[in-house]
Amino acid sequence: MIKALLVVLNLTGVVSTDSGTYIILYAIGDALFTFFPVAIGWSAAKKFGIKEIYGIVLGAALCYSSISALSSNEALYYVFSGTIFESAVYTTFCGLPVLLPGAGYSGSVIPIILIVYVASLIYKFMMKKTPSVIRSFAVPFVTILVVFPLGMLVIGPVALMLQSLLAQFFEFVININTGLAGLVIGSLWSILVVFVLHIPIIMMFNINIATYGYDYINPLIFSGALATMGSVIGFIIRTKSVDDRNMAAPALISTFFGVKEPSLYGVLIPRKKLMVSSFLAAGIGSMITGFAGAKLYSMGASGILGLPCFINPNGIDMGFIGLCIGAVVTFILALIFSLIIGPAKDADALEIPQE
Repeated sequence: MIKALLVVLNLTGVVSTDSGTYIILYAIGDALFTFFPVAIGWSAAKKFGIKEIYGIVLGAALCYSSISALSSNEALYYVFSGTIFESAVYTTFCGLPVLLPGAGYSGSVIPIILIVYVASLIYKFMMKKTPSVIRSFAVPFVTILVVFPLGMLVIGPVALMLQSLLAQFFEFVININTGLAGLVIGSLWSILVVFVLHIPIIMMFNINIATYGYDYINPLIFSGALATMGSVIGFIIRTKSVDDRNMAAPALISTFFGVKEPSLYGVLIPRKKLMVSSFLAAGIGSMITGFAGAKLYSMGASGILGLPCFINPNGIDMGFIGLCIGAVVTFILALIFSLIIGPAKDADALEIPQE
């Protein structure tokens, strides 16, 4: 809600993005998502049967300022040069190269879940094998000491390689047919965001606008916000829980203003059937958008408020009309799917703080 409010205040000229008021309020609204590995680490630790402090420490380490700042330094050297997996190495650990996402791990979900899962295996093994007299300090010492470097050396590089593969795959699909690309990219986009695999695709937006005067990839993800809104509205209608409704209503408003994270993490991810139906609806709408040949002509607000950015400088064309049709179809499908599926949460869903 706070992030959505700031979008409105900025668009209406009440506050500017470089003002102290904006920065302070934005910190309140964005803090949880910036340090999301901490919250997810806490929840994952509970789920995997270890003390929550392990997840909190590991999540905080992923978001630690020195770690996040490493990728802004000059690269030491490159690995896998000449291939799609070419990556810059900014630092090493015991002589082994550490590959980092360009945006760091802040806001990511999957890496910390995998790291905490491995930590739980090490923790439980150590609890069985360590003498009770030294268990209180030896178990946490060895668990954290082993698992975090392993996460930095293995899980991070795997994510980067998947990013490269996905970027190449999306470019290949777009070259074949933009409608097919819309179905694929539109359906998978939110999943890529959760896995923090979307960064290379986002980089293409500005490159395409600078090169061609427009971008043809961003329109293929526009329907995602409409799909999320339709799913959340259906959820609000179907749920009988006052707490769930109170959580979903502000998330819906945030989604309208281009901030999907509350809806994604609070409503969709804990409900697999609802999540899949929402992604499918987004893919269908994006397919219509792709066939229409919609383009983004300038970077602007996210979500529905960014609709004017897709208008051709020479006037409204079939691409823009197709974008609008695809968005409406997406919204209706997502709403119908949500009303049919209902609000039930998965039994194995991770708990995510809603405050």
